[in-house]
Amino acid sequence: MRGIEIFWLCLGIIVFIGILVYLYGYIFEVRMTRLIKYEYHDKTIKKVKETSLKEGLKIIFFSDLHLGKNLHGKQLKKKLAFILKQNADIYLFGGDLIGYRLTDYVKSTEIIDRFNDFLTVPCYKIKGNHEYKKEEHTSQETKDLYFAAMPFKPLVNEKEIIEYKDKKIAIIGLQEGQYHKPEMPKIDEDVDLKIVMIHQGDYFDTFNDVDIVLSGHTHGGQIRIPFLPPIYSPKHGKKYNRGLFIKDNKALIVSKGVGCNMFKFRFLASSDIIELKITF
Repeated sequence: MRGIEIFWLCLGIIVFIGILVYLYGYIFEVRMTRLIKYEYHDKTIKKVKETSLKEGLKIIFFSDLHLGKNLHGKQLKKKLAFILKQNADIYLFGGDLIGYRLTDYVKSTEIIDRFNDFLTVPCYKIKGNHEYKKEEHTSQETKDLYFAAMPFKPLVNEKEIIEYKDKKIAIIGLQEGQYHKPEMPKIDEDVDLKIVMIHQGDYFDTFNDVDIVLSGHTHGGQIRIPFLPPIYSPKHGKKYNRGLFIKDNKALIVSKGVGCNMFKFRFLASSDIIELKITF
């Protein structure tokens, strides 16, 4: 085989593989949402395939919906149905409800309707950086309106005390850190567990006297190539990209989020929601 023929053969193979990768990421992986499970027992947390705890408080944490061009309509309905199907005792949302060209694809009344079914249990939310980022197509007033339409209770550097059997759990929601200053609220009463929600996980190192931190923001890199650093590494999301990190008797769980923002594509970084099962 001549050199020119080898060249065109190799080029054809590369283009073919590129097309397959694109179709997989655009059509298939971007539609996937995995359930990632963790157990917290006796002050120890671990990732599990199937929970071994028959009893316990079940928390579902999800983040980065980015409603708009890349998540709306049937796909939004399907992803929210999957989250609701987990039958959690508490639902926590970690910010970035707002996505690209939001008002062109989603109405604020639709957000109310989509999330009302969650409200049979306690539900809390925090804001992400896209709730404040200046964008050509969506004003800050509109972003505030849409975020308020999500009928979860907002926590803005605030805490909520949940009683589970004879234990007290503090759910702490902090401001995102790109446009604001996260400040830990004062907790006057004794609690048995402190769970912190903050959109950007790189603030993990600044926290003391907490047990579990839940964050999103990074999309898990959104596009990953084996053995290489993630392609997408946003500000305040460079150190802790995805998964479980344990340091100084505290744990951080970084979700890869549910949606995409500027471009609808994921590769080796499928979206996820977090199940956290807690016993004492």
